[in-house]
Amino acid sequence: MLAIAVAGFAAGCGLLEEEEPGTPAPVGESNSAGMFPSAGTAAVGTSTGSGSTAASSSDGADTTVGPPDLGMDVLMLGVIDIGDGAWTTPLPCVLRIFLDDQLDPETGIAMEWEAEIPLVIEAFPYMYMVTRDDVPATIDYATEGYVGVRCDFDGDRQLDNVGAFYPELPAQLVTLPADSVDMALQFL
Repeated sequence: MLAIAVAGFAAGCGLLEEEEPGTPAPVGESNSAGMFPSAGTAAVGTSTGSGSTAASSSDGADTTVGPPDLGMDVLMLGVIDIGDGAWTTPLPCVLRIFLDDQLDPETGIAMEWEAEIPLVIEAFPYMYMVTRDDVPATIDYATEGYVGVRCDFDGDRQLDNVGAFYPELPAQLVTLPADSVDMALQFL
């Protein structure tokens, strides 16, 4: 009986050894894009295009680069920065997604948009994310459109001439999914 107990203890000792430390997290990366308001989530990013290109890794193996994999149901990620104004927070805004025929990219004039996502900027820079739940079914992967933000900087509950278009005017088409669709607020 004692021999069985000693053998069991000796076999279990291997389990008590410390495991090797895991791979450290990559520098500059995180699992979270930040905190988002409950009224909606929104993110902006540069279009990576719909085609794929080949690149070589350091070990000589080919890797394919295409649209970013932002995670399940994430369509767009980005940052809204303070820009050239002295905007005070909290700053209520809306992020709008326009289809290519709904916005004049030179002037930013639009009479309609495909999606409008409310957000409240609590601090700058403000990170945001747009998911499939935030937009109608007409916006999905491979959708091309323009992205803009409008804000109510004076607190009268009306959108003012403060906002941004990606990356600025003239606006550029973004193909979803998109990452780093960053904008800076300004008087429009």
